[in-house]
Amino acid sequence: MKNSLTRRMKRFQGRITTYARYLLLSSGIKIPKWFVVHHIDLDPTNDLVSNLSPISRREQARIHNGWVKVGVVWFRMCPKCEQWKNEDQFYKHNKTKGILTQCRRSHLCIQCDRERLLKYTRQRRLKSYGS
Repeated sequence: MKNSLTRRMKRFQGRITTYARYLLLSSGIKIPKWFVVHHIDLDPTNDLVSNLSPISRREQARIHNGWVKVGVVWFRMCPKCEQWKNEDQFYKHNKTKGILTQCRRSHLCIQCDRERLLKYTRQRRLKSYGS
């Protein structure tokens, strides 16, 4: 247990840091404090410098939640219609501020979520008329 812990944490310039971050810093790559080191192949034991990339925490969360970045646009597969759709097809944006105006708990795209809500409201109406 001790060997795996010492392998995962290293001291660099007086600070304790992760082994992956240590490898990038010791190879001369500058990493901002608020960035994390991402393993490109998603294997945390593969600590080759060519497999490591400094990215923001937000990008890290998106990657691990199934988003894929193509150029500057993020894409994700809708689990219902099984189509790759960009961020605008999952969230509504405020045109003037450019920020999210609606955050839904559903992982469905806007179109599939609308269909789900319509089906749900129809079922509720039928139940209320039937009783």
